[in-house]
Amino acid sequence: MRLLAPFAEASKLLEGRGKHGRHGAIWEVLITFEWLLNELEALKERLKDIDYNDPLAPEDHLMLNVNLAHKKLSQYYSKFDDAPVYYAATVLHPHYKHHLEALWKVPD
Repeated sequence: MRLLAPFAEASKLLEGRGKHGRHGAIWEVLITFEWLLNELEALKERLKDIDYNDPLAPEDHLMLNVNLAHKKLSQYYSKFDDAPVYYAATVLHPHYKHHLEALWKVPD
């Protein structure tokens, strides 16, 4: 459940049926992908030291599925390079205009 909760939240955020006119906006896509990748990386970090031989441990397919989800999301994320409109929309948004700079540690 905890693994899928961020994906459910991201789906609701980006589905474009919000009451405030901002859901599904193009600037939200890049931010949401970054958030999902961070969630998966944090989960991978928590799962890497688990002894799967312990009977109380989660099943070992959980780590495999997290790795596959991260790989697939990374493949989609790499496609943003072919569509710079996502970067432009994020940079032009007043609240997120420095998000990419902080994220990638780009100097002035």
